[in-house]
Amino acid sequence: MSAVFHWLASGVLAGTAFFVLAWLVSVTWLKRARPEVHSLLFGLVLLRFLVPFGPTFSFSPLSAPGAHTDGAWVAQGTPVIEQLEPAQSVASLIVAAWSLGVFGLTLARFARYRRVRRLVARLATGAPETVVTRVSAVCARMGVSMPRVLLGDLGPCVVGVIRPFLVLPADARADVIDAMVVHEVMHMRRRDPLLRFVQSVVETLFFFWPVVRIASRRLTLASEQACDLAVVEAGVMGPAPYAELLLEVGLKHEVGLAMAAKPSHLERRIDMLLTERKLRPMWGALALATIFGFAGTGGAIAANPTESPSPALVTGAVESVEGPFGKELIQTVVAVHMNELRACYQDLLAEQPDAEGTVNLHWAIDDRGSVKEICASEGTTLEGKLSRCVSDRISAWQFPRADFGEVINVKYPFMFGLARK
Repeated sequence: MSAVFHWLASGVLAGTAFFVLAWLVSVTWLKRARPEVHSLLFGLVLLRFLVPFGPTFSFSPLSAPGAHTDGAWVAQGTPVIEQLEPAQSVASLIVAAWSLGVFGLTLARFARYRRVRRLVARLATGAPETVVTRVSAVCARMGVSMPRVLLGDLGPCVVGVIRPFLVLPADARADVIDAMVVHEVMHMRRRDPLLRFVQSVVETLFFFWPVVRIASRRLTLASEQACDLAVVEAGVMGPAPYAELLLEVGLKHEVGLAMAAKPSHLERRIDMLLTERKLRPMWGALALATIFGFAGTGGAIAANPTESPSPALVTGAVESVEGPFGKELIQTVVAVHMNELRACYQDLLAEQPDAEGTVNLHWAIDDRGSVKEICASEGTTLEGKLSRCVSDRISAWQFPRADFGEVINVKYPFMFGLARK
């Protein structure tokens, strides 16, 4: 029995079982988890295909009912060698066909990568000093080594694995460059170029199994959503303007390299940005622990990439909005920045462990989406440090442009409390 055939068969069964459970978890327990958790989850699914650890499956061709002779089940009166040879021949043919498929796909992927490199070299040029400086500042802030920066018609994208370089659109507007840079640098920080290489390896080795391609698409989507969320949480652009940017880039670039080049993913990425969600990273740890318990690894795995949940809770809802914006849009922007407000509350808890109460705020949004004239109102019980911190954070938020020449007035009560066991 071919060892390669046994590995392929084990990988297909173990990986598929892992994928089914992972998918069920992703649409139930992990439905509101952060994209990073989904990315890790489906990355582990692909790893499961490569390394079918845990419970294994037997594929012996001698498993037919009959007498047991020298550790193998054989049909009565049939020599072992006569029953083994046909099965070995079939396995050998399957492995030979698989080898040809892997070889052909490897050549095709390598040729495509070479074409991309030549295309970038032909269409891209060195970036001016002003752009390099902005990229350098973002890389320093995110703890990523400075890449080579080029301007061309393929960007924004990151090309390469070991020494990747960043390609930005030559005609990009100044107000969207930072968003593009943060998105692509976040890919580098997450080691997504290396992850894409691993995806290509798994897709090539299991080219015959559609489940692998489905898991890989889910992984790619989660990776893009994680980088989208990083742009919004960094305050570079608001959810609505950034969603418009994704749509613009997706419609303009059809090469498949740009940050929004997969049309099938655009709708789900924009939906994540514009729909109010309470992301719950702690569900990721529970889901992954359950999955690895099923897989039988028997080891403790630190699976959750986010910080441990805090007992600090920040809740609230829009009380009123005067202007063209709806409450849903305001609530979406607040939800995106909720971690900033939770950090303010945690700073207060370090000094006053039992502090709980409300901060009622009024603020105005001008036609450019900037926050103006923020102040506390009647009903505020947590004045002082917390009120100032929350006001400072909200003052830096960016809302969508109104384009109506009107000022939008918002009233929002924030309630700060401790989680009760």
